[in-house]
Amino acid sequence: MAGPVPEPEVEGPLSTTRIKFESKDFVRVPVTAKEAGVVVNPTALVVQFSLSQGEPGAFTAGAWETDATTVPAPTYFARILVGGTGTGATIEKAKGKYRVFVKVTGSPEIPVLEAENAVEIY
Repeated sequence: MAGPVPEPEVEGPLSTTRIKFESKDFVRVPVTAKEAGVVVNPTALVVQFSLSQGEPGAFTAGAWETDATTVPAPTYFARILVGGTGTGATIEKAKGKYRVFVKVTGSPEIPVLEAENAVEIY
């Protein structure tokens, strides 16, 4: 990507996403990227997730989702499939509550952001 890389900002209400242990569901984190104060599309950047009960650990590749129906601009979500152990989800976890970290890789910036929502596997 030529020129300055946007620095993403995670936004959204403080909440907990609850996922039944036997399920696998997408965890979506809204991400706003700005360059020179202008919102830009971050979906060309690599996005990864880490779910942990402490500091971020290993990161796993995520994906982008765009909601083009929002006004005045699209909403961009980083997302990943999360579930209980043995469900075949991209990230499998034991029962418990986890902090969600999103890593967006640009050049030269690589911010690691803690999402305002947690995930609870129950």
